[in-house]
Amino acid sequence: MKKMIEFYTVPAGNLRAPTLIIHAKDDALVSYKHAENAHSKINQSQLVLYDTSGHGMLSQMNGTRVLVREFVTESAS
Repeated sequence: MKKMIEFYTVPAGNLRAPTLIIHAKDDALVSYKHAENAHSKINQSQLVLYDTSGHGMLSQMNGTRVLVREFVTESAS
């Protein structure tokens, strides 16, 4: 499975929808570089990187809810 993940890429260059990418730098399961890579390839993306919070981002849940609500509201207008 690891090889599949290493070589699998999503063609993000064709995405046109506003995209919110939220990730924690201390995520032990998925590198934050994945989020940075997606952000660099998706034209209308907004990247929010937390320094801490791990994979589940539980300690950032309240702030994340606010970000998502604001993003959806702005995207809808």
